[in-house]
Amino acid sequence: MLYGACFDARTCDIALIAGIASWPRVPDLQHDLIGDDTLHRHERNHEGRDFVVGDIHGHLQQLEALLAWVNFDRTRDRLFAVGDLIDRGPDSAAALQLVDAPWFFAVRGNHEQMMLDAHAAGAFASAEALWLSNGGAWSRQLDVGELAAHCQRA
Repeated sequence: MLYGACFDARTCDIALIAGIASWPRVPDLQHDLIGDDTLHRHERNHEGRDFVVGDIHGHLQQLEALLAWVNFDRTRDRLFAVGDLIDRGPDSAAALQLVDAPWFFAVRGNHEQMMLDAHAAGAFASAEALWLSNGGAWSRQLDVGELAAHCQRA
């Protein structure tokens, strides 16, 4: 997952970028500001549709209902999530596993970042307390290996 998102209306491509939420529309300036290694382009989806969703927050059942309502086709359509896959809802672990699906693309939200900060080497206890107070309690049900796998996904 990456930080930030921008929709380029000129080409109907979606670009996911790291660290910069918006930038000038001049392509050379985009390259100078973020470089090639942080820009991930997704070409126009000629075979299906693209959907954008934000703040899933572990509510996977509601997301699945919405995808069914729009007849989402996992073989042709794509879903772009603009952060906050986890915390607050009952299915945070399953929501985070969406990043493994070939039709799902996500940017890292502040809740994923809080999880990473809480479990980083040398993390302060306050980082974990912040995450837990913002919905991270679901992680208490996981063993160390499961939590490490989820941190890797984030």
